[in-house]
Amino acid sequence: MEQFTDIFADLKSPDTSVRFAALQRIEEIGLSPEQQTLLSRIMESERNSNLRFQMQKIIAGISIGKEKLRGDDIVSLINIPGRDEMKLALMLESVKKNNASEVRDALRLSNWTKFSSKLIPSVLKFFKKHGDKTDSDNIAAMFKYSDMRVITSAIEALERLNPELLKKHLVALLVNPNLGIRARAIRLISIWDPPEAMRHFEQLLFSSSKEEKNVALFQSFFFPFPQIESLMLRFISLENDQELIKKAAVVFMANPDKQIPIKLMEIRQTCQGVKHTLIDAIMKGVLDSLFKAGIVNVEPEKMLEMLERHFKEKQIKLFVEHFASGLRSSDPEVRLKSALKLLDAVRAEIPGVRELLEKYCEKEPEKMVREKILSLLHFKKDDEVSTKKDYFSLEENERLQILSEVDKDTFEEIVYPLKENISKISMQELALVIKNIKKFGTSSDGAFVEKCLQSSNAEILIEAIDCLSVIKPDTLHILLPNLINHRFDEVKIEAIKVFARFDKKQAISLLEKALLSIKPATRRSAIFCLGQFDFSSVGKILFAAIKREADPENLQNIISIIKSNPDEDIFYSAYFEAKNINNPKRDYFEALYPELCKQLTTQIGKTEKELYAAAEEKVKEERQSLAQKSSYKLEKIQKMREQNEKKVFWDESLIKFTVFAYTIGTILTLVIWFGFMRP
Repeated sequence: MEQFTDIFADLKSPDTSVRFAALQRIEEIGLSPEQQTLLSRIMESERNSNLRFQMQKIIAGISIGKEKLRGDDIVSLINIPGRDEMKLALMLESVKKNNASEVRDALRLSNWTKFSSKLIPSVLKFFKKHGDKTDSDNIAAMFKYSDMRVITSAIEALERLNPELLKKHLVALLVNPNLGIRARAIRLISIWDPPEAMRHFEQLLFSSSKEEKNVALFQSFFFPFPQIESLMLRFISLENDQELIKKAAVVFMANPDKQIPIKLMEIRQTCQGVKHTLIDAIMKGVLDSLFKAGIVNVEPEKMLEMLERHFKEKQIKLFVEHFASGLRSSDPEVRLKSALKLLDAVRAEIPGVRELLEKYCEKEPEKMVREKILSLLHFKKDDEVSTKKDYFSLEENERLQILSEVDKDTFEEIVYPLKENISKISMQELALVIKNIKKFGTSSDGAFVEKCLQSSNAEILIEAIDCLSVIKPDTLHILLPNLINHRFDEVKIEAIKVFARFDKKQAISLLEKALLSIKPATRRSAIFCLGQFDFSSVGKILFAAIKREADPENLQNIISIIKSNPDEDIFYSAYFEAKNINNPKRDYFEALYPELCKQLTTQIGKTEKELYAAAEEKVKEERQSLAQKSSYKLEKIQKMREQNEKKVFWDESLIKFTVFAYTIGTILTLVIWFGFMRP
């Protein structure tokens, strides 16, 4: 029943190709009496006469039933000039193999290419079943029609009878004015050139036109899901239109896969409001489908708990790896900031971080940095500290201890007095004050945090932006344009990260630009920020950055993010790059793909042998695609479409109107001149 709900929804699509495809599906599966009634109602509002004819044919075919037809009856009807087109259409679609030859001969002699556009699709459907290669040229001639039903039926017939001839018409189909025909042609490309088909599909799916996105989503059902999985994940991650997200959700629920829920969870974490709710519903729907299909034997609720725990652990791992990388910097200030960030992880009792800092301090060359970190790292907790009344009489380490242990019960008592004495506390204390406001404060604390945005300290600005994004996002939204253009690069990056909650696509675009900065520190901040996004939306960007990045520390950070997100498509891309002897970063890719392969074997259930065999096939396909100078390449087709759009088309009525208007204008000019203005 759910299947018919989707089909009847497609019958209301503004795109004729979608409505036609829905009618084709109805013809294949049939209708119940109630569904016939519904189709009759839809037919009344159908404006396209040829689609209405097809609806009438479906209803009439059900009413007539399966009659035994004689070949000579059909031949007679073919040869009658004023034939009943509906009757002939129904007969042609009911021809059995034993009658096919005489009907085929009659059609060939009848000059069927001159039949009406209502009847031709039924003729083409007949040839698809019972024709042969000799019918190919006449079928190909149908591509000159403007009727989408005729063209689609001709494509389907040639796809079976003569695919090589169809290939010669690909360019014409790809620049056809009808969007549905262009989308159908993209599916055809995958027969000969799967990588190029994906490039066309990606361009359609991420178009700025909602109509093109709708058509791409409809076509997505016809591609193998593994082929489009990463594109579909990126689509729902970046798309904000609720209707389109819901349509994409159907694709995921129809193709339940064990790896999808964790990827959807990552997307959900970077969304807010209605979109957060939508992605959450999709994720739970996929979990339910997995459980019902027996793919997983853990109930959806428990599976969700496991995924949330896994996601949290992964985020902590990336946090530690990023700042641990900062400890290797040649800049003492960067090392100190990184160590202070890791001290937060120590206070949160994250395993292994204390030992990491202790080893780092053994090798830290700067005495000031080393002593600062060691004093904070080995500061012994004093249970009586919190009972002392005069906060300002305490040592800095004691103050930091108090601020790091604030909870919802002690928040107001400890933090609010400090808001009034901001000049008496250190920058590190102020940063902890703002962090506590983020955890336990309300929008009423927003004015204080907003004042902190006037600070000249980058760390304070970053904490203030992060805090306002939680307690007063509307206020922050107004301030973001200025913050994105701030003089401190790290502040820009933090502002962009928050901006992503309002416009993720634009935020990622800004981070892509930051990756091109000449400053390694700016690129490092952008890399870390991209690592906070779901990998589906940024994986390709990070992978491409490996080829450009010259800083070893930044390269290591990128690779750490990729390793933390083992992805089958990225594995194939790394394998392809490793096999490219002209790639200057070949060594990095050669080290990366075996590690990804090992991780994938435990996650997706494929053996290393299977993954490497698939990778070899992908390399072969990609090289063939790149070597081909085909006229259907995306770049060439885009140029042809642009040229077609620039052309001015004149129809007869427009020419008549122009001539008439020009004539009237000339007469009026002469009347005015001779009647009023002549000297």
